[in-house]
Amino acid sequence: ISKWAALKWLNHQAALAPVPAKVLTGTQRYAKGDRVEIEIEGAKYPHLTLFNLPPDGRVEFFIPDPAKRAEATKDWSQEGVHETFKVDRPPYGAEHMVAIFSKNDLADLHAALSSMTTAQRAEALRPLLEEALSGQEAQIGILDIYTGAGG
Repeated sequence: ISKWAALKWLNHQAALAPVPAKVLTGTQRYAKGDRVEIEIEGAKYPHLTLFNLPPDGRVEFFIPDPAKRAEATKDWSQEGVHETFKVDRPPYGAEHMVAIFSKNDLADLHAALSSMTTAQRAEALRPLLEEALSGQEAQIGILDIYTGAGG
C-alpha cells in the first residue's frame, strides 16, 4: 500500500514539473533475461535520484551509486539518462522506475532510499519523499515497466 500511496503523490508532483522519460524497448511484458532500455532527457536540474519500486513494496536504489562517486557530481541535465536493466529475479509484475532531477543534491534522501530494502522498511516512502522534496526545485519522471517470469 505504501508503494501506491507514494506513486499517487509522485504522479501528482510529476504532472506539475514533468521530465520526458520513455522505455526505448517498448511497452510490453518483459520476461526474465530480457533487457529494458530507458531514456530520460530534457531535465532542467543537474542532480539525479533514480530508483525502482518493484511489486513487493521495497525500493531498489540505483543512482547515484555510492560506489561511483562521479554519479553524485555529474550534471545529468546535460547528458541525460540512458540505462539498460536486465530482468533477473522476482518479484515480477508492475514496476515503476522513478527519476527525480533536483537543483540540489539530495544525499539524505539517497541514504534513506538505499535502506528501504524490504516492504516494511519502505512504509515511510511517501512521507520521506514529501519531506525531502518540500521546497526543492525538482522534476520527476516515472516509467511503468511490466515484468513476468516467462515470455
